[in-house]
Amino acid sequence: MLKGAATNTGIFSKHLQEESWHLKKNPELAEAFHKVIHANSAIKLDNEIAFKLKNLGLVYLEGNEVKVSCGLYQKYFCDYFS
Repeated sequence: MLKGAATNTGIFSKHLQEESWHLKKNPELAEAFHKVIHANSAIKLDNEIAFKLKNLGLVYLEGNEVKVSCGLYQKYFCDYFS
């Protein structure tokens, strides 16, 4: 069940597609999240962007920096942005 979880046909597909829809509608969020996904550690973002990504559940805060919130998003969006 979890093997294909980070795909468009997996158990979380509807949720992942909704998250990707939000990013498509907000190019500056997509660009920022792309940076987060490809960073090796937490990174600093504009406060408003960080807040919006956090509200979507895509990142969590580490002090004044953000990091991807879970491995599912890391895998799905790494593929999505490539």
